[in-house]
Amino acid sequence: MTGAVSLRAACRRDRGPRASDEDRCLVREDVGLYAVADGMGGWLRGAEAATAVVTALAGLAPAPLEDLAAAVERALAEVDRELQAAALREGPSGTTVVVLLCDGRRFRVLWAGDSRAGLLRGGTLRWLTTDHNLAALAVRQGRMDDETARRGPLASRLTRALGVGPEPELDVVAGTVAPGDVFLLCSDGLTGALDDAVIRDVLADAADPETTAERLVARALADPRCHDNVTALVVRAG
Repeated sequence: MTGAVSLRAACRRDRGPRASDEDRCLVREDVGLYAVADGMGGWLRGAEAATAVVTALAGLAPAPLEDLAAAVERALAEVDRELQAAALREGPSGTTVVVLLCDGRRFRVLWAGDSRAGLLRGGTLRWLTTDHNLAALAVRQGRMDDETARRGPLASRLTRALGVGPEPELDVVAGTVAPGDVFLLCSDGLTGALDDAVIRDVLADAADPETTAERLVARALADPRCHDNVTALVVRAG
């Protein structure tokens, strides 16, 4: 296990070409908790669903990593129940979510949907998450590569999210943290606009999370493929 490292984080959002912003992000450096939620724009009250996620996570108390992960799962399960109960009265709503937990030595990522978490280490960008949509299924079947799939029509066909289905189902990955690691949490508005090579270069080029997040969002907004809200949350390990 590596020794503990210091962490700095920043998040930037923009509604992009959309009329409203249904993305939400949360930075809890005191807890070591970082999250991005992307309300489902094709459904009613997507922004409210994403807000419910960050509100629930904002109320969690500091705890050891394993206990914090369990608390995150309970909080998101409660959000899912509330969204499904509200759907009976007001119509359906849903949201993706990706959460990074980090204690300076270890990390854990929990997610449902197509908001992503990536890790830049040693100049290489690796996606820690796998999208829960039909596009990712096409990639696993070898029918197309990831960068093509995430911009095609299957990308919007989510197979998992909060507020959708009988029970919330989160995938989890874990690992250790090394000095110089840069984590990225983002909505699909970013990955839909930018190639991995561009994301990697921006993450590697800037020293502070604020500048990095601003540059990522600016590059996405300038790309003609940008068609959605854009959120970038950057966590840098010192």
